[in-house]
Amino acid sequence: MIAPPVSVHPNALSDWIEACLLFASAGPEGTYSFAEIQRVLEEAEVPDIEGQLTNILLTTQTRQIAIGGAYPVATYGAGFQRHGDWQTFAPYSFLLLLSLRHYYGELRWNQRDTLRAAKLFEFLCLLALEKYLKAKVVRMGFPRRAPVPANFSRAVEYLCAQCQEPFGGGVLIAGD
Repeated sequence: MIAPPVSVHPNALSDWIEACLLFASAGPEGTYSFAEIQRVLEEAEVPDIEGQLTNILLTTQTRQIAIGGAYPVATYGAGFQRHGDWQTFAPYSFLLLLSLRHYYGELRWNQRDTLRAAKLFEFLCLLALEKYLKAKVVRMGFPRRAPVPANFSRAVEYLCAQCQEPFGGGVLIAGD
């Protein structure tokens, strides 16, 4: 297994399990049992292992429900199992690798490469959302690009118009 991340946030640990299943040797069935995961977490001296395992399970189940057949991991009675290799889920695997760099110090990049990776992440997420939800998507990230206004308030107003939702009701501060 890959070493657990420093962060014990449920998303970080769930990403770690996914990476272990997709990129590390998980045996011929592509599984890791709760007992194997618990052992690795104990060796890494992760606090509240039972709570962490519960959070990983809940986060993974939520992802499984939300993403359906495009999610490469499933829960089973004794742990987690992958549904194919990383190539089968190449876009998901790519996004997973981009997200992992936040949890491992040795994977940190310089600012320029970080911004480039963030843009790639955003654009691939936009394409995936558009495909899976069969909906129009709007990128609000920074820096914003036309037709989305650079000013945050105007960008929210633009997004509301695209969603056919009313704009206003909150307090806007000049120059925000």
